[in-house]
Amino acid sequence: MSARPRLRVLDGAQEVVDDINQLLKSRRLPNAAQLRDAAESITANIQEAFGRDAGPDRNQFLRFARASAEEASERLRVRFRAKDISAKVYWPLHHRLVAVSRMLTNLMSKERQPDLRPVRNSHIEDAVRGPVRGPVRGRRQRTPSDDPSEDPSEDAVRGRRQRTPSEDAVRGRR
Repeated sequence: MSARPRLRVLDGAQEVVDDINQLLKSRRLPNAAQLRDAAESITANIQEAFGRDAGPDRNQFLRFARASAEEASERLRVRFRAKDISAKVYWPLHHRLVAVSRMLTNLMSKERQPDLRPVRNSHIEDAVRGPVRGPVRGRRQRTPSDDPSEDPSEDAVRGRRQRTPSEDAVRGRR
């Protein structure tokens, strides 16, 4: 059997489990069994995920692991608010659980990248972006002489430089 590469997320999750088990040995907390189960579920699901091929199955177990990390964090928060554990104990565990959750999210994003290929839905993209700027093929571009409101002599009187038809097209004028 080949050796698995070390995963930082698994190392972090194992440290959380060790710290929570140490905490529960020294104190009796309400819902201690649920806290222990949630913490142990993080590492179990990470190991299960990396025992599978990359893809939806692996992502499913990474999601389970992240949900367990969030559950453990919430159970710790409740115990902290109830003053059952001190800030000195709570905050390092909380920050480590947040880091593990973020690493799991990043691993899921990396797993999804090969599956997501950009599909061009031009009618949706055009609706979001608005009309396409520039000249449309097959249409004649307007010149200043076509539009009575843009008298070239008026531009000269006001000291404005006369725009070319291509500049008008860029600005959305026809």
